[in-house]
Amino acid sequence: MERLDELTGLIERHGRPGAFRTPVPRLTLVRQDGPADRVDLHYSTMMCLVAQGQKSFTDTFVGAGEVFLSILDTYVLADMSAGYRAAVLEIETSLLLDILTADPLPPPSGVPRAFAKAGADAALVDAVTRWVRLLDEPDTAAALAPLVEREVLIRLLTGPLGATLRAGVRSRPVVEVRAAVTFIVEHLTEPFTVGDVARAAHVSEATLFRLFKATLGVTPVQYRQAHRLQRARSLLAAGAHTAESAALAVGYRSASQFGHDYRARYGRTPGRDREHLMRPDVRATATRLLSF
Repeated sequence: MERLDELTGLIERHGRPGAFRTPVPRLTLVRQDGPADRVDLHYSTMMCLVAQGQKSFTDTFVGAGEVFLSILDTYVLADMSAGYRAAVLEIETSLLLDILTADPLPPPSGVPRAFAKAGADAALVDAVTRWVRLLDEPDTAAALAPLVEREVLIRLLTGPLGATLRAGVRSRPVVEVRAAVTFIVEHLTEPFTVGDVARAAHVSEATLFRLFKATLGVTPVQYRQAHRLQRARSLLAAGAHTAESAALAVGYRSASQFGHDYRARYGRTPGRDREHLMRPDVRATATRLLSF
């Protein structure tokens, strides 16, 4: 697709190794020059249009010309191909709600998955390309970027991912999971029970478990563990922490449990992984992607 070639060129010109937050609000460019395995990614409510290459995590594979949508904060391990290029929109909930005031469709029923993907049609690719192209026009970007961003959201709402995007702000189960996620993140380093999380979301423990498995594919405890481990890995990558101090900083009370969980997720002990992350050829990408 010709537009994808242009978008790829724009990302190569304006991007940086890893994830680069551009001067255009809520626009991030991802440029992965070499292959990357078991990379930590933090997904918030966002859209990612892949211009070149592919990435995969759990049961999801996204390739060039496809758009990936996330409607909940979560933490995944991804593999990326060499030459991966993507443009990311961090979706502003207030803007989406403003657009939806004129939307006649009712809130979606059922419990949606947190992730969805679809092929990107020509209109969406064109809108995203024009949005990224504003980086070449700093004098007009401030005035035009909000208009093009709004168009991108409208293109998403009128495409195959529209129902998932609506669910991100209108679905009661998503609102309940988001409340639980917020509680977990805000109390990450503190001891708490699943019952505490359920009360924060105003649901029963059984309902909380069911909603997490349906939307995110993990239990609340597994969600907390993934977030703790990703934050610990980010601290190790920054070079200021040992394995023991990183474990304590993210809420682990047992160094042996931390080591067990860390190796199960990343395939290396915390100490060995710290050595790997501190390598010059790895660190530049790792430190930019771990918090993305």
